[in-house]
Amino acid sequence: MYKFYDFIEMAYNLKKGEELLKNSRWIYMMRYLIEKDFEVKKNDKQAEIKEGIKKMLYQLKQMIEKEDIKLILPLNLFMYSIRKY
Repeated sequence: MYKFYDFIEMAYNLKKGEELLKNSRWIYMMRYLIEKDFEVKKNDKQAEIKEGIKKMLYQLKQMIEKEDIKLILPLNLFMYSIRKY
């Protein structure tokens, strides 16, 4: 989850035009992370679940592209809501 903070910051910096080479990598880094962590193999019993999660994460990618820095607050609220003390 904390990787999404990096992706949001990179998307925001890319829109501002800062460090284009460094910040333009966030899309490929996120795609790699999604595909690596939710890889569907043959006869995978959780294939449907993984595909659903991948679909939601790709929707999140589109939200990051559109909203960038505005997603920090909702992400913070979510992280604190699942936090155990």
